[in-house]
Amino acid sequence: MGTQSTAQPLTTGDRDLVNYFFLRLETSYGRKFWTEFSDEKTVALTKREWANRISTYSKQDLNEAIELAKDERERGNEEFEWPDIAKILGLLKNRISPTGTNAGAYLEYGTEEHPAYERPAIEDFGKKARTEKARDKTLNKLKDLLG
Repeated sequence: MGTQSTAQPLTTGDRDLVNYFFLRLETSYGRKFWTEFSDEKTVALTKREWANRISTYSKQDLNEAIELAKDERERGNEEFEWPDIAKILGLLKNRISPTGTNAGAYLEYGTEEHPAYERPAIEDFGKKARTEKARDKTLNKLKDLLG
C-alpha cells in the first residue's frame, strides 16, 4: 500500500520564492550551477524536493543566504564553491557572523549561546531614539533596494 504525501500544496508566492532562490543560485554560481544541476529536468526535480524548506523563508532571508554563501566563497571556504542548497540554507539556521566579529548578533535569540537580553538599569533614551531613527532609515533603504 502506497503512502500519501501530507505536504501542503505550494502557493503562487511559495513558487515565486523557490524560483527566486534558484535564479540567485544560477546567477551566483554560473557554470558551476549547470554542472551541478545538469539539465532543466534536474533543476525541476531539485526545486520540487527543496520547495517546502525554501518557502519557509522570506525573500530577504533567501537573499541573505546567497550573499553569505558568496562571502564564504570570497574567503576561500571550499564548502561553498558549489551550489549546495543545504549548506546555503544552513547559513540562515546558524546565523553566525561570517567574520566572527559581533557573532552574538547572528545567533538565534534565547538559545544557550545567546541568552535573553537583559536591559540595563539606566538608559539614555535620547540616544536610543536617535539610534532607532537611524535604524529605521537604514531598513527602509534596504527594503527599497531589495524590492
